[in-house]
Amino acid sequence: MLLRFDYDVLSTIARELSSLVANGHGRLGQRSLLYLSMTCRSIHGMIAPKFLLARVYLTTTKALETFCSVVVQHPAAGNAVRDLYIDFGSDPSLPPLVFSPLLLGKFADALEKMREIRSLKADAYRLLHKYEPRISKGLIPHIAHRLRTLCLDDCSRVSLEPLRGLGQMRVLAIAMAGKAYSLTPESAVGTLVLGSQSTLEELWLRNMTWCLDRPSKETPRAPGGRSSCIWARVHTLQLDGMQFDDNFNFSRAFPSVRCCGLSLESNFWRVHPCNRPFLAKLEAIDGDWPEVHAAHDAGAKLRRAALMDAPSPPLPGFDFRTYFTDSLRSLAMNIDQPLSFDCLDQLHAVTPNLTYLAVVLEAGSELDSLPAQMEIISASVFRLPLTFIMIRWMPGIIAPMVVSTLGQKAHSCSAALLESAQKQCPTLKAVIIQEKSWQKVFDKEGSHFEEIKEEDSDELVHLVRLSDWQWWEGNAECLDGILA
Repeated sequence: MLLRFDYDVLSTIARELSSLVANGHGRLGQRSLLYLSMTCRSIHGMIAPKFLLARVYLTTTKALETFCSVVVQHPAAGNAVRDLYIDFGSDPSLPPLVFSPLLLGKFADALEKMREIRSLKADAYRLLHKYEPRISKGLIPHIAHRLRTLCLDDCSRVSLEPLRGLGQMRVLAIAMAGKAYSLTPESAVGTLVLGSQSTLEELWLRNMTWCLDRPSKETPRAPGGRSSCIWARVHTLQLDGMQFDDNFNFSRAFPSVRCCGLSLESNFWRVHPCNRPFLAKLEAIDGDWPEVHAAHDAGAKLRRAALMDAPSPPLPGFDFRTYFTDSLRSLAMNIDQPLSFDCLDQLHAVTPNLTYLAVVLEAGSELDSLPAQMEIISASVFRLPLTFIMIRWMPGIIAPMVVSTLGQKAHSCSAALLESAQKQCPTLKAVIIQEKSWQKVFDKEGSHFEEIKEEDSDELVHLVRLSDWQWWEGNAECLDGILA
């Protein structure tokens, strides 16, 4: 019966099967497809390679060589690839073979066979171009007819030139290795961004100077003198290390953005009156406390706030009511000051619907504060309807000889916290404490938290991401797009 379905239907079934773990139906992951393919010859013919190779992650030299051999020898394998993620050049500790022209040449041969790719993500892109220019010069344009997601990290100016003329992207992420790139209408990335105005939904740019709104042949002024640079469908916008004019109008250029992370050279944009409508529409922010406050002041009903890279809120006396409302579902924050019960206890009154909480704390010089911090957390946040909680400590000013015992000390306190969570927070599904993690499992005697094995870490990552974004109906887009 399954063999009668077309590819799109079978793809949906396979995707649901591989993500069952995220919906509380047991520890089934991508390997479930492999197990299914072993049940009979007919099912094997359906699953392999269509679905086993639909999403490919290459992070090691061995995996790259094996994958290339399979694709070159079996054309059907190359045609099965829909999403390709490569990350074997960003870690300088990797062996030199990773950067060898011979290996990348084999990869280029394999990429030539993959004509159905819809999503391509590559780290260390400038190294790919340097050691095998054929990848960027010929093959990306070759597969561009179906490409809708393109995410390239650590790019150089010359490596981006072959992108000129591409367009109609749904998800686009380009990160420059330096900050000398001017995003003009005539630049390679500029033509790509402008060529995707009608289709782009997620945009992530790093280390550039924005010049697209300046008049040119490609971006003439609209009637009345206004710029025609408007991306009406973009709902997720991430801009890191970018330079904009102080009076740039985000409300006009990106009228539909709901998820935002802007790390700009100047913070004037968030206090400019023209950007209040932009801030008011936000539902998710990845930024700092002043940015969250500006959004709250503009009337935003935030559902997600990621503040891990921001300085700690000013404790004591910090008032969450000036930042959040009861709409908040996901909160990640760094607290590098002494933790108090009053601080976290506010969450129950201010954000009673919070389901995801991640906190990074400052460990005391002798780690004596860890048990007390655990008690404060247990007493204050387990009244919330949490499905996930993560607690980690940063070494801070801890002596080197004490740092090695930080994880051991944290884990020695975990039993009491897990016991408290089991009794006080029945909605909780997963817990991370320092490097260890636990997931709630059910048996004939009830439920309990069971430590997640290292081999199941990929499934944990998927579960955490789902918990973080479960409030948004566009959840699948977050998992497949830039945030994946």
